[in-house]
Amino acid sequence: MVHTNVTNMLKTQIDTLRIKLIKRFDFYKKHRIPASPELRHHWSLVAFEENIFQLSQIVGMHRQINNNIQAASFTTCLFKPKAMGSYFVVKENCQVRNNQGTVIYFDRQSSRFCHSIAVFKGDNTFAKQLKCDAAQSKRASTEFAKAYPDQMPLNPEKGGWMGKFEDLDMVVGAALNPSVVEDDCLTRIDGGLFVWSEVTLKKIGDTSIAGATDLKAKQIAMVCCMLQLTYELMMDGNSVVRCAPFKPFMGKALNLHEARS
Repeated sequence: MVHTNVTNMLKTQIDTLRIKLIKRFDFYKKHRIPASPELRHHWSLVAFEENIFQLSQIVGMHRQINNNIQAASFTTCLFKPKAMGSYFVVKENCQVRNNQGTVIYFDRQSSRFCHSIAVFKGDNTFAKQLKCDAAQSKRASTEFAKAYPDQMPLNPEKGGWMGKFEDLDMVVGAALNPSVVEDDCLTRIDGGLFVWSEVTLKKIGDTSIAGATDLKAKQIAMVCCMLQLTYELMMDGNSVVRCAPFKPFMGKALNLHEARS
């Protein structure tokens, strides 16, 4: 975790972000999550809502909140500009390239943040995720890869794409290292940073996640997913991904909804 001086300005930014995230999350649930009780009232979304203030604090402590957030409209980007914020670009010599956590893609051509990814499965790292995304861009095998393919489409004027993958920078949103003592505050049930209700802990424990064999590892996965949604809600309304969040935890509910559709 990072260490930042907590000024009155930062406190105001964090509280403003909290208010805006609540409003954007409500819209997100109504318009971007399939109209299914199993999904819109899913326990993972309840857990996210219980921790919006804590997530706002993390973003604020990473100095990623726009200084003029109070003037931001409903669809305005809430991020501090890349040139002004504390963003590590994932490269060969990046000191956090082997960490897990949450990353954000920045489109250099349009100067906007466009996609967030939770990186936590097994031995996956930021560097491995970048390599995987680059490979997928050559096959256009995901929604993100279709929006940012390796090569310009044959008929680019028809739309359906937002840029080329080579125009993107993967920047670190939040780097987590569960083995570090101070990061234990993320999973600690009593006196930790997050609200871990009995319901949430039971549901997390009952969920099977590749590479996560104990409750603490699954909590870290949940934190990564919560940060992923936080960063997506902070974007300007044109982020790439349109699917339901928390896929590792919503799997059964998603499959049930798709089976009924």
